[in-house]
Amino acid sequence: MVNVNCASCETKACCQYRGWKVFFLAEDRDAVARIYGEEKASQIKEFYGRQNGQPVYAVTLPCPFFDSASGQCNVYQARPLVCRVFPIEIEPITGAYYVDQAVCPERNNVVFNPDIVQIDVKEWCAKFWQSSAKEKPTQKPPIQDDGPNHP
Repeated sequence: MVNVNCASCETKACCQYRGWKVFFLAEDRDAVARIYGEEKASQIKEFYGRQNGQPVYAVTLPCPFFDSASGQCNVYQARPLVCRVFPIEIEPITGAYYVDQAVCPERNNVVFNPDIVQIDVKEWCAKFWQSSAKEKPTQKPPIQDDGPNHP
């Protein structure tokens, strides 16, 4: 879907850019639990309680699944779409997507089929918003988000 040479990146900034969030669908979180165990999945937190009380699942970067020693993802087989398509970034509210212009040193060399990415992004956004209507409301308050300047 998206072809980029991540091996050439020394910083792996996409996984370590402080303050960004990587959003997971409930099914993504479930896949992490199924493949890698509940201990790993518990690192995916609930943020931003919605008006209907549903959580948004996310990790705040630097990513807890990134192994800086090996430069690899510890949940690679279950990583969410947001990671699978980077350096394409997804705006969940509008469904827009665009090529990263700040972090990825290979951004100018990324090769992707915009039609396929658009279909995947559209499906992801629909699931992102629909999942909140199907799940039961959370009983615990979401984590307070203090913005990108807080670790």
